[in-house]
Amino acid sequence: MAFALHIEGPVCGVDEAGRGPLAGPVYAAAVVLDAARPIDGLNDSKLLSAAQRERLADEIRARALGWAVASASVAEIDTLNILQATFLAMRRAVDALGIAPALARVDGNQAPRLGCAVETLVGGDALDPSISAASILAKTERDAAMRALHERWPLYGFDRHKGYATAEHLLLLREHGPCDAHRRSFAPVRELLGLPELLGPAGSPMPIVSPGPGVPPAPSGPLIPDGSLIPDGSLFPDGSPMPDGSLFLDGSPMPDDPLVGSLASSGSEDGAGR
Repeated sequence: MAFALHIEGPVCGVDEAGRGPLAGPVYAAAVVLDAARPIDGLNDSKLLSAAQRERLADEIRARALGWAVASASVAEIDTLNILQATFLAMRRAVDALGIAPALARVDGNQAPRLGCAVETLVGGDALDPSISAASILAKTERDAAMRALHERWPLYGFDRHKGYATAEHLLLLREHGPCDAHRRSFAPVRELLGLPELLGPAGSPMPIVSPGPGVPPAPSGPLIPDGSLIPDGSLFPDGSPMPDGSLFLDGSPMPDDPLVGSLASSGSEDGAGR
């Protein structure tokens, strides 16, 4: 297919997994494919079976010129909002690549700030092989993380629904109450905890993420927990300017280390990918 940007140099595909669930981290992957070693069967991870995803993930790790998987924690999701936490995971994955990409093709219509040119592509996980590969790696890593959370909190069925707001999950959430893996900024969890309604600037109510398999595109606006964009020059709730590179609500700087809070696909906890 034709792309709007034509930039010389390595191109990586970027995609996320886990924006919509009520529990668990959000994951992102970045992949630079090797044209000399094509991988058959790449597609949107949601259209593949679990067995197909695992097989393809092994091939991607073996054949790609570079790959990395990173995450943003539940605490970061609740502090930043889900969209900005997703962008943070994407930035960590791209920064952890062993190859410096000239261009990142990102699934969706919202572009994270990365250290290279960015091109967004709606439905890219089914259209661009490198984005498909990133989709598969992010999905398989997050699924593994949710199975691990199930071992720690077996009452919620994380191994089955992976944290999404299924009828089973909502029933178990009401029966047992939230655990530390649940996202406090998401409405069903916040309401069960009896937390007060979050307020935006001037005391206006902030929309909260509703349950569902995904998060709809958010309009531009101040930093709020429903995944809304943070425009350039945005302010903290106290009216103070937000410094470049600092996205936390309390004004603390975001860590410079791209791997802080990330999970390595290679199985170690201090690096990612190859």
